[in-house]
Amino acid sequence: MSLALTRGVRAALFLVAFAGCGDAATQPSPGGPSGGPPNDASAYVAAGRVTDAAGRPIADAEVVANNQLLEASNVVGRTGADGRYRLQLPAIPVTWAMSASMLRTYDGTAYRLPLTVDDASTFAGNRGAVRNFTWHVQGARPDGGWYGSPVIAYHDPEAYDLVMDDVELTLTPAAPLIDGSAGQTIVQHLRATADGDAVVDVPLGRYTISAREAPASGAPRALLIRPRNTGAYARSLTTSFAAPNGTNLDIQRIVVEVKR
Repeated sequence: MSLALTRGVRAALFLVAFAGCGDAATQPSPGGPSGGPPNDASAYVAAGRVTDAAGRPIADAEVVANNQLLEASNVVGRTGADGRYRLQLPAIPVTWAMSASMLRTYDGTAYRLPLTVDDASTFAGNRGAVRNFTWHVQGARPDGGWYGSPVIAYHDPEAYDLVMDDVELTLTPAAPLIDGSAGQTIVQHLRATADGDAVVDVPLGRYTISAREAPASGAPRALLIRPRNTGAYARSLTTSFAAPNGTNLDIQRIVVEVKR
């Protein structure tokens, strides 16, 4: 057999082996010997558990093993009631990266929420891997961002003399947060971000928001506020986060407008 023919046969065998890889749902993992999350990697298996920050299991989270050799060649599964998952990977010589997210509806809006993996490194399929995920609603992310979302503020189009660094927002939870917790009042000056002047790292929830001008020197002054370009100004507003890209992307924000 010629060398060219041998390469062609190998390529054909690779494609046949890879044909079993796709977006097929899988069963939850059986877990470790004590009923906890899996603790030993198995060849061509990715397994683990998904929980919230308090350690409670999250059911029906979507877990994805992304093939690092071919684009759009993922193995997809969902967690069971115990938060566990198990993905059977095709027996081919490639490496994999893991990610996970979940859908949750709050106050009439559906959100896609990313989950944080405990080990972001890739792994070889023949070694398998255990990767556990956690849902955080607030705090600093390893990549320098925030688990919470921004509340972005603009000045009224005719109020160019309002210094946005002097604007302070007070966000008071008007209902339990998306994770069911009571939440806490947030009082924070706006800061410059890639999204605009904003209060950062706000857990998803429904808030009553008020604003004031609070310069470093001088007495604070209450401001009027409204949803950006919408309705009349008032002393406060109560609203939830919008998801401008729907559930296609994990982007959520509240956008307001303030004036004297």
